[in-house]
Amino acid sequence: MHSPGFGGTKSLKNSLSMSWLRFVEFITNGQPPWDVGVLDAHWIAMGPTHQVQEALADARRRRRGLLAKVSSWQRQYLDGMLWALDAEVQRRSRSGEDVRSSAGGASK
Repeated sequence: MHSPGFGGTKSLKNSLSMSWLRFVEFITNGQPPWDVGVLDAHWIAMGPTHQVQEALADARRRRRGLLAKVSSWQRQYLDGMLWALDAEVQRRSRSGEDVRSSAGGASK
């Protein structure tokens, strides 16, 4: 026979996951996770090069983490962030900015 408690647990799980999805959609204004990651990377890219590189290393570490393996939203978010931060570091290295130590910022 089917136990009455099992159906309740399953519907509770579904309602919690739907609540979580609604919450994520609310805080991101319904934007795709890739776009949110790219926008966050643009905010990070306004800082000095060493901070951009630290954020890139942190995003790579988080991309290999458990949450990224479990959550497709987090995975796509980090993929967008990695793409934008990597492009920014490459742009700075091509333009001649010192990629290794830019702690003081750009001064010309």
